[in-house]
Amino acid sequence: MKSVIANTLLVVVLSAVCLLLLEGMTRLVLDDGMLYELEMWRYARDVKVRDERPDLGHRHRANVEARLMGVDVRTDSRGFRSTEIPAQPPGAVARIAFVGDWTTLGWGSAQHET
Repeated sequence: MKSVIANTLLVVVLSAVCLLLLEGMTRLVLDDGMLYELEMWRYARDVKVRDERPDLGHRHRANVEARLMGVDVRTDSRGFRSTEIPAQPPGAVARIAFVGDWTTLGWGSAQHET
């Protein structure tokens, strides 16, 4: 009876060690910053915040810096991925706002490319 318990315990311990090693190797090999699901999770965790208005769902936090998809993502004081610009345009300057999801954000593009 003791040998059955010892063998079972040995199998359980070795299985746990193998699973931990497999997990560690997987994280080392696959976490290169380009896994879409992982990067979207980081984006949601680090950049987005739930908005009080239910029709919006979420918005970007102000003044956030994160490294996503291998590029730096920064938001300004209003939560836009942009350099800081005055709220009112100077003179006769017209502004066009592009509103959308992560593709409008410039997902995976460097700041100067957006």
